[in-house]
Amino acid sequence: MGRCDTCKHWEPGDDWTEKAAGMRVCGAIQMREEVERSAHKGFSDDDRWGEGWDVAEAREHAALRAAKAVAVDGSSYHAAVMTTADFGCVLHAPTTGEG
Repeated sequence: MGRCDTCKHWEPGDDWTEKAAGMRVCGAIQMREEVERSAHKGFSDDDRWGEGWDVAEAREHAALRAAKAVAVDGSSYHAAVMTTADFGCVLHAPTTGEG
């Protein structure tokens, strides 16, 4: 399994504590709200709510399943997954030049 230290999604964060601990942000894992909103791209609010809650929610559920993982926080303001270099993940994408 690929590790974060060889993944193109492993991005520097801006928090001093995480930096000092050798942690970075996983850019492959988005906030739940971002994933749910992305499910409605190309649909107007009228389309989204006119088609019925069950259809709109089904699109959101499919987007969440496709994401494999999301970050959640109670405020819906900001959430991120922070990892160390040796964390392994199925969302691993090799950095350029890795074999």
